[in-house]
Amino acid sequence: MADEIQVTVGLNVLKGEFRFNTNQIVKNYDLTGAHKTASTQDLTTTPEGLEIAADLGTPGWAYFANTSSVTIQVGSTISSTNYGFLSLEPGEICVCPVSNSNLAAWTDSGTGSLDFVIVER
Repeated sequence: MADEIQVTVGLNVLKGEFRFNTNQIVKNYDLTGAHKTASTQDLTTTPEGLEIAADLGTPGWAYFANTSSVTIQVGSTISSTNYGFLSLEPGEICVCPVSNSNLAAWTDSGTGSLDFVIVER
């Protein structure tokens, strides 16, 4: 089979005189593997690795949802330094490609909860 992953993206902004609109884009991608990780992880301000299944081969696409009332950062921790690439405000979601499974998450303050799904490429 082919095109097992479908991603739909669009952005519309309207505030006063500021207007921005993209056409909705739908892209299909091949899913070569058959594994996924789906979890909810409780977080604090201390970065912790996301609990990704060992049998997940090459990570491909990720879905992240901040289900808490605090801001959550998603990124990597390298040599004790945190590098965030997503900042999710309460209730925000993101779908993006990921290149590895060395992902970490943490809150800006307090405790929070992150739902995520990662599928193979």
